[in-house]
Amino acid sequence: MKITLIKPKLGHSKDGAYRDRAVMEPLVMAILKALTPDDVEVVFFDDRIEKINFDDETDLVAITVETFTALRSYQIAYEYRKRGVKVILGGYHPTHMAMESIQYADSVYIGDAEDKWPEVISDLKTGELKQFYHSTNGMSTDCLIPDRSIFKGKKYLPVGLVQFSRGCYFDCNFCSVSSFYNKKYHFKAIDHVLEEIESQPRKLLLFADDNVVMNHKLSKDLFRELIPLKIKWASEADINMANDLELMDLMKESGCIGQLIGFESVEVESLRAMKKIPNLVKFDTYKEKLKILKDYGLFVWGAFTIGHDSDTQRSIDSILEFSKIHKFILADFNVLMPYPKTPLYNQLAKENRLLYNGKWWLHPDYRFGKSTFIPVHFSPDELADACYEARLKYFTLGSILRRAFDFKVNMRSLYSMGIYSLLNFLSYNDAIKKQDIILGAAGAVDVKFN
Repeated sequence: MKITLIKPKLGHSKDGAYRDRAVMEPLVMAILKALTPDDVEVVFFDDRIEKINFDDETDLVAITVETFTALRSYQIAYEYRKRGVKVILGGYHPTHMAMESIQYADSVYIGDAEDKWPEVISDLKTGELKQFYHSTNGMSTDCLIPDRSIFKGKKYLPVGLVQFSRGCYFDCNFCSVSSFYNKKYHFKAIDHVLEEIESQPRKLLLFADDNVVMNHKLSKDLFRELIPLKIKWASEADINMANDLELMDLMKESGCIGQLIGFESVEVESLRAMKKIPNLVKFDTYKEKLKILKDYGLFVWGAFTIGHDSDTQRSIDSILEFSKIHKFILADFNVLMPYPKTPLYNQLAKENRLLYNGKWWLHPDYRFGKSTFIPVHFSPDELADACYEARLKYFTLGSILRRAFDFKVNMRSLYSMGIYSLLNFLSYNDAIKKQDIILGAAGAVDVKFN
C-alpha cells in the first residue's frame, strides 16, 4: 500500500513563473510519516518547490490545506480523483470548512493529525475510508519523533522545525488559531521535545508554536532544559514576555535569537476592538517592553494587521514609523484577512461587508494582498495599496541600511549581521513578487465556485 502526502503551493504570477524562494520543511508531513506503519510506503511532494507526478500510482493522497492554498488543494485533488485515486484533505481550512472541502475530496480530516491518522490507515486497508474523521486536538502523549526522511533531497532553508505547544488562550477576533483550538492551549512533554531536537541535525531551530511563552512556568522549564543543547532558536511570542525578566534570562541563555511578535496595531482603540488582550497589559505603546527585548539582543519581527474599523492612513503611517524607529529586523504590514469561522468573518458577513461572495479563497478574481472586505476608512483597493506601499518603504535600501545600525541587535555580531542581511533580502523579494499572485496553479482545472 502507498500513500502520497502533498504540501500545496500558494499560487502563480500572470506568466505562471512564481515559486517560493525560501521555504521550510513542513513539519506536519514528517509527523504523518512517523504515524504511518512501516508496511505502508509514503511519498511526499512539496508543490512549492517541485512538480507533482500525478501519474505516480498511489492508494491515497493526503493534502494539508490552509485557506490560502484551498484552491490549489482542490485542483490537486481533482487531478488525482479523475485518475481513480482517493483523496483526504486535512488542516486548518478543512477543519473550519468541512462541508465545502468534502465537495472536492473523498474524505475530510478535522483537527490535529495524531489522534485519528492510524484509523485512516486502518480504514484504507479495509476499503472503508470514512467521509469525515473528527480528531481530538492536542499534542501526542507519546514520544512521537517526526520522520524527516521524507525531506531528503529537497531544497529547504537550513532551519529545523520543532514544536512545544499548540493553541492560545486569547480570543483575538481575526485569529484562526483561536477558532481551531477553541481558545485552548496544548503542550508536549519537555523530555519529548528534547529527544526530538536531538534526533535531527540542525542547530538553528524554529519552534512552530502559536505562542511559545503562553504559559511562563512551562516555558521556563523548557528553556532551562534547552541550555545544555547549545542551539539557537526563534519562535512566536506575545509582547508580555518582557514583563518577566526571569523568563527573558532563561530565553536568552537557552539560545533564543528572536521572536515574531503580533503587535497588530499601535493604537489602543484598534487593539481593544480586535480583543488583542496581551498587548493591552501595561500598555505604553510598547516602548519599555521593546527596550527590554533590545537589551537582551533579540531580533524582533513585527507583524501588523491593517484595516480594522478605526484604522486610517494615519494608523499605517504610525505603524511604519514605529517599526523603523525600533529597527525591527522584519515587519509585516498585512491587510486584515477575515478567515472563515472567526469572529471577524462572522461580523463582516452579518454587516454585509465581505467581498468575493464571502469565499475569497476560491474566487477567480481575488489576488494575494487585496482586501477581501469593505473597510470603514478606505476603499478595498486603497487599503491594499496602502499596505503594499508601507511594505515597499520598509524594504527600501535606505531603510534596510538605517535599521541595520543597531549595535545591540542587528549589528551585535557577524552572525547577527548575516541573519539580518539574509532575511531582509528574502523579504524584499517576497514583498515584491508575492503581491497580486493568483491563487491556484496556472492551467489547472477550474474549481467550480460554490
